[in-house]
Amino acid sequence: MPNLYEALIAIVRDHWKSHDNAYPQRIELNASDMQALLDERQLVNESMNFPLQPGWEHIFLGTPVQRADVSCVVDVNGQRLPITLPSSEVAAK
Repeated sequence: MPNLYEALIAIVRDHWKSHDNAYPQRIELNASDMQALLDERQLVNESMNFPLQPGWEHIFLGTPVQRADVSCVVDVNGQRLPITLPSSEVAAK
């Protein structure tokens, strides 16, 4: 089942490949996506017995995360890229 956590990992990795390893400026998430990401990240960290560091909820793979009206990734050039979850058919391959 595709989820926001995995989608953001793919987006950030693609950004690194496309922009000579540069980080996106930020990840902007609406309230429900922000909560979904926090829940997924907490589950991953707890299941792997990794302690959460202070401020963990404001950074994802070295990229700042903030609330916004619309969920997107702001690339190194300031372009807003929509966040799309991969279909379950694509994720299964």
